[in-house]
Amino acid sequence: RIIVDESQDRQIFGGDTLIRQFADEHPITAFLIDNQLSVLAGQPRPVRINPGRPEDDSLTITQIMGSSGQSWAERSYRVEDPPVYSAGIDIPGPVPIATVSERAVGSDLGLSLEGGKLAVFGNSDMLANGRFSFYGNQIMANNLLNWSVGQSEMLSIPPRSVQEFQLALSQPELMKLLLWLMSVPLGVALVGATILLLRRI
Repeated sequence: RIIVDESQDRQIFGGDTLIRQFADEHPITAFLIDNQLSVLAGQPRPVRINPGRPEDDSLTITQIMGSSGQSWAERSYRVEDPPVYSAGIDIPGPVPIATVSERAVGSDLGLSLEGGKLAVFGNSDMLANGRFSFYGNQIMANNLLNWSVGQSEMLSIPPRSVQEFQLALSQPELMKLLLWLMSVPLGVALVGATILLLRRI
């Protein structure tokens, strides 16, 4: 399956997806939420919790990233062009894109010890060279690595600032910005033309 997201604020030119839905309480994504950052990825696949898994109190599973409510996980993406949501076949949104799990291990002394950690992402493009320079991707990757090795004191410490500024704009936001930028010279030209006409009259 692939995730099809029809929400315009989740798509940018070129077909990339802006991930803007994160788990509130998880250390990997808390900084992204607090600073209203997005993660840039290609077209992701769903990463769901197995609904038939046996109950296990020692295992904690958290879905840390997801698509919008206007999305779905398309099963027939190789056949349907463009893809169309089919109830009962496709998975309705929001659909999880990244899921992490932690296992606590008990001991003979009744202590709860830290066990293994696992992170599964439905898209690896967010760590590719072309997208890793995106600020939210760097934060997410740093937090993911620090969380996986238990370095909680290093979480949410952003990398050094670079001498550039990035805007995470969806298609509608980019069009609004372009219209606003075009309105300034057009307004100046209109004022100039009006003054010229008044002088000739």
